[in-house]
Amino acid sequence: MPLVHHPDGEIYYELQGTGFPILFLLPQSVGPNGTKALVNSLSRKFLVVLFDQLGTGRSIANSNEYDPSISDRTTEVNCLLDYLDFKTTHLFCHSTGCGLGVSWASSKPARVKTLTLVNPWSYADEQLTTIQRLMIDAAKQLSPYSYAHFNSTILFPAKYKATYTEAFEAKAIAAERLPHNALQIERRLNSILNFDTRTVTHKVTSPCLVITSRDDILMPSWHADNLAKEIKNTTQYCLNFGGHMLPETRSKRISWLTRKFLLEHSQA
Repeated sequence: MPLVHHPDGEIYYELQGTGFPILFLLPQSVGPNGTKALVNSLSRKFLVVLFDQLGTGRSIANSNEYDPSISDRTTEVNCLLDYLDFKTTHLFCHSTGCGLGVSWASSKPARVKTLTLVNPWSYADEQLTTIQRLMIDAAKQLSPYSYAHFNSTILFPAKYKATYTEAFEAKAIAAERLPHNALQIERRLNSILNFDTRTVTHKVTSPCLVITSRDDILMPSWHADNLAKEIKNTTQYCLNFGGHMLPETRSKRISWLTRKFLLEHSQA
């Protein structure tokens, strides 16, 4: 199992494809189809780098008390890319990963070829704060089965959930065997609320692609509007539907838009 040593633990990573590297910065939540279709598509032109953040998935933190801010997690990106000896990379970021991507791109602009932000947030406004706090309370109060359904209802459009009813039900049943950690969820969601992109966006110099959806209730499209105003050289798209999990619900469209953008800047 490929692991990279970090002062606070061991980072698990995967590589797929060949070509110029594109590092994926993803949230923990995933639906029945995940990002496999998107990764497979982009790996035909690029070397896709996937990793689990410390304390999640197959990456192990040395302490159960490991509770880094989003800015602190940039050390994980540095550690991984230094180990792989990648001087520069494209960044593909979704949801929570957008904060990490903006933070890293602002601190290491020379190492970021392009920055792609899908379903991002800009700061903790009333809508984002309300939804995140509801999710924290739900994680504490609901059973693993009920929380799985609650979480997917926030993240996915009703039509998508209806299409994959059996798959979502299977994930909720599986959650009973591997229950969520309410404390970890609270820490992760609070790290989102505590990160204000407006403090660092002026330092982002790489070309930026921002994609959002009109029906994203967690991180509404106005956050993307804010980022597009703050980051120079930004290309912006707002899709009519797809909810918060666009890399899964609109994988073909996201792949096409991302690939087009990356190829335009690969020779720059």
